[in-house]
Amino acid sequence: MTDPSAPAHDVFALSLERHEHQGLRKLRLLAWSALALVSLGAVDTPSVGEFVLRRRSDGAEVLRMDAESQEETSILQHELESQLRTLTAFAFAERWSFAL
Repeated sequence: MTDPSAPAHDVFALSLERHEHQGLRKLRLLAWSALALVSLGAVDTPSVGEFVLRRRSDGAEVLRMDAESQEETSILQHELESQLRTLTAFAFAERWSFAL
């Protein structure tokens, strides 16, 4: 059982992972990039991966979200790491809308 008052960083582990379906995703990425360059010029690149949050006690995945461009990924990672350091497990789960 997870202690809701425990620091979030003691309860959850955050990682940035590649997308699960990498082969098909690469094909779609190439097609999207070619089309974007032809029609729009230079644009932000598509997602760089996914942030995955797991419970340390059993490794269960509790949250998965797309990591967008490099800049957005850096900002989101900083925010997530800051909240993991400063919030309780309950407050973190409530903020990101998942059950402990």
